[in-house]
Amino acid sequence: PSDQKTDAAIHALLEFLHLRNLELRNADDDADADASPSVLDRLEETYPSGAVPCYRSAPAVRPGELSGKISWPNDPANPNFPALVVHESVQDRDFEPLRAGDPLFVTLDGTVVPYDGSHGEEVHLIFVNEGGYYYESSGTGIGVAVKSRFDWQTGWFLVESDDEGGAIEEVILEEKDSYE
Repeated sequence: PSDQKTDAAIHALLEFLHLRNLELRNADDDADADASPSVLDRLEETYPSGAVPCYRSAPAVRPGELSGKISWPNDPANPNFPALVVHESVQDRDFEPLRAGDPLFVTLDGTVVPYDGSHGEEVHLIFVNEGGYYYESSGTGIGVAVKSRFDWQTGWFLVESDDEGGAIEEVILEEKDSYE
């Protein structure tokens, strides 16, 4: 399923770029400029509120990290070798939801280590078992994303307010101080 989602996302991106290139080419020819709806017209038709569903990297929770990551302990004899493995229910499941308490890792003796909720009750893992993240120098672990919405009109992410009215608040996401 995640391969199909990736294929669909790549196809949508390439289609967007193709339509935008056609739009730019047609803008040079005044006669054809009004022949088809612009990319912005299509966005407005598809997302009239301006809010497009997306994923964004979860905020970092440890000093030195730029984005959310769930690290694993390393083998003391080799810092590039994890001391546990990714649970089979997580393997090859990028962008699938993971909830606090769900299996995340398995120790070498077979003990299941659940997700502890450190990045939120529900997250979406990315770069699961990515070879480049086995090295201590690249920040060992699995990337963490959260569902979000992006306002294509303002260029800002939208976040739900905690107030009773459920109001939407536009914010520019900045570096979190959550690890202080």
